[in-house]
Amino acid sequence: SSGINAEYGEDRLWTIFVGGLHGKLYAQALFTIFNNLFKHVVSVKIDTDEHNYPTGSGSIKFSNRKSYIKAINANYIEVKTSTFGPKSIEIQHYMEDELCCVCQNVPGRKFCKTEMF
Repeated sequence: SSGINAEYGEDRLWTIFVGGLHGKLYAQALFTIFNNLFKHVVSVKIDTDEHNYPTGSGSIKFSNRKSYIKAINANYIEVKTSTFGPKSIEIQHYMEDELCCVCQNVPGRKFCKTEMF
């Protein structure tokens, strides 16, 4: 066992949805932005259409639940680069990837945005 999220009884990654992405924002830049802000980013995927053009959404996986919760609680971030002006990126969770916030054992319909201690 690698110990990722061992306090939750299993090795897993925590996934968020990001929306409102600028077409010129590449996965590596998104990785750097989110890793600098929230830490523990392990992968970034930008969604594309059937012609391989970006759709303006994507997903980011974290290896740490606290980083994941911190990102979700941000709700959005403002990004400004030399390529494009200020752009708000929406941050949400993937419900189908989330464990029930009550039992933490099975995918559930109840998601808690704050850490339960």
